[in-house]
Amino acid sequence: MKIPFFLFLIIISISCKKENSIVNIDIECNSKYEITINANNDILCNETCVIQCQEDISRTRYDYSFPCFNPNDSEEFAYLRFDNTSTSTNSELWIYNYCNEERKMLYDSVLVSLDWSIKDWLIFTASNQMIYKIKSNGDSLTQLTFSGSYNRRPRWNPSGDAFFYSTQTGSIGHKIIATNTGEPIDTIDFLISAWGKNELSAFAHLVGTDKIEVGYYNISTGEKITSYSLDGLGTNNLYTRYWPSGRTWLSQNEIFWTANEFVAITNIVNGETEYLVEGYDNRQYELSDVSPDGKYAILNRLDIEELENCFIDTKHRLYLLDINAKAEFWIDIPE
Repeated sequence: MKIPFFLFLIIISISCKKENSIVNIDIECNSKYEITINANNDILCNETCVIQCQEDISRTRYDYSFPCFNPNDSEEFAYLRFDNTSTSTNSELWIYNYCNEERKMLYDSVLVSLDWSIKDWLIFTASNQMIYKIKSNGDSLTQLTFSGSYNRRPRWNPSGDAFFYSTQTGSIGHKIIATNTGEPIDTIDFLISAWGKNELSAFAHLVGTDKIEVGYYNISTGEKITSYSLDGLGTNNLYTRYWPSGRTWLSQNEIFWTANEFVAITNIVNGETEYLVEGYDNRQYELSDVSPDGKYAILNRLDIEELENCFIDTKHRLYLLDINAKAEFWIDIPE
């Protein structure tokens, strides 16, 4: 049976810099569209399809990924934009102010990953698989790594004077902390996904075949502390519904994290976890970041629409989440 799909656009008018109550949704600046779809957990695609559904890439030109806020401005963020009509495998690096709607492309040959330092450097993996940094005005493009065939996951420390990345040459991999000019300082045994001001690295990851753990590493000692566990997920749905992909610090004691089908906050002291948003098979949450004022999160959300003749349309878009109101708003970035 075909899965019905409904799309409702709710136009919400908000004035710039106006503080609204939670009832009216505390989003500052301009009009935003809130998108709600008929989300469900049914199997996508008609049961008569001989093969798995195929994506119709002609319907949505751009996919958006790796959103991160300007740590000095809660109204500005950076992101990667991939053109589905291009033969290139690279993405463009853009910055966008969702209040005044100003945007700027900084670089057009990014492969993966993105982070923004308090010193106004954006760091990423370029198409040659080396790590680079660039200023938010597009100046001073600087290569930071010169070896390895798989340099990934660069993350700035809170002061912006060092960064973490993982690298691999052949079958040998390392996790490295380097200066802001690329000189290695140390190697460590774990990934730094979110480098907190308290020198703790937040994690949210799968353990075994049916559990998510959320907690932190002490970057200095390597000690791992698990604050919260979600058990009994089941192997059938583990990677399609519960894959943790985003984690960042909301406050010194709170981790904001996303898995495919939910968005949550975990207190690392007492383990209390609040689920903010629920996803479904055709609405899933990927990467995320929290604004420096702690009011909003930016979510990389995947929406899937079933089409005729065993095709689907996927949209990787960016949403602004009012954390207190638990309300999502599609950021309609001009193309």
